Amino acid sequence: MNNCIFCKIIKGEIPSFKVWEDKSYFAFLDIFPETEGMTLVVPKKHMPSYILNLENNQIHSFIDSVKTVAEILNKKLPNIERVTFRIEGLDVDHLHAKLIPYYPDTRMSKPLMADMN
Repeated sequence: MNNCIFCKIIKGEIPSFKVWEDKSYFAFLDIFPETEGMTLVVPKKHMPSYILNLENNQIHSFIDSVKTVAEILNKKLPNIERVTFRIEGLDVDHLHAKLIPYYPDTRMSKPLMADMN
């Protein structure tokens, strides 16, 4: 994808701080982190961001890579309680997960009730 910022990062056209990579996935620090160490995991091959449009084997492979990076963050970052993650794809149409280290003093927003009926 020519205009995809994540494709450009993977190709090295835009600088990033690499956390991890293998033959299929690339993980790098977010430039606008919600907490210290927030990391993005993306497939090297451009994929649409809406995970429900993917095949199960693609989802499983992606989640395995997310778990691998979460384990790295959990081991390397001091004082975190856990690593949370979410899959959005709202701003960039390239499948990605945001891994967010959760520190003991992290403030989370107050939950809002949603009508699920």
